[in-house]
This record gives sequence, structure tokens and C-alpha cells, in this order.
Amino acid sequence: MKNDDPSSEAEPRFRDPKLTTAQVAAMLGITPHTLRVRRCRGNPSPPWQTGDGGDVYYLRSEVERWILSMAHGQSSGGRHPRKARGLMLALRRMTDMTRTEEVVR
Repeated sequence: MKNDDPSSEAEPRFRDPKLTTAQVAAMLGITPHTLRVRRCRGNPSPPWQTGDGGDVYYLRSEVERWILSMAHGQSSGGRHPRKARGLMLALRRMTDMTRTEEVVR
């Protein structure tokens, strides 16, 4: 009998890690409160989702994509060089977090 359940595959699927507001705020170099305010006011913030019970979470790949797009847009426009520098620092923090995760595995 064939099992069509995808969760029973021999090779695990790639799972995009879910990040908390505190984790994303740390990556961006801001406080969790600031990130929540940005999200609620509709100011630029990474795409977020709500889980069961209304908990907010961010998918790591979407946060990375958002940071890259914001850094590119800000640095090419030249309007907010400080913001572009801050986003580039966030990219560096993300890279450092990824390296740490690889060492732990």
C-alpha cells in the first residue's frame, strides 16, 4: 500500500524558520517595541504572519528578502544613507546568525 502522506518522506523538507518579533528586531538593530509600532502603523517593516492564537511571526527568508530590497532601494536612492547603513548591518547580523547556526548543527 502506497503512503501519499508528504510528511512521511524519507528526506525532510526545507523548513523556513519562524522568527519572533524580538529576533527580527535584534537583526534590524531596533527594539521589539519599535518593530511592533512600525507594523501597526503600516510603516516599513518585514512581512509578517499570524499563527494560531494570533501570535505574530516572520519567515526568515521573507525578512532577508525585505532587508535586501530595502537596502538596495535606500542605497540607490541616496535619500537615507543612515537607513541603508543600518540595513546593511542587519544583513551582516543575519549572516553571523546563519554561521552560528551552522556551527551548532
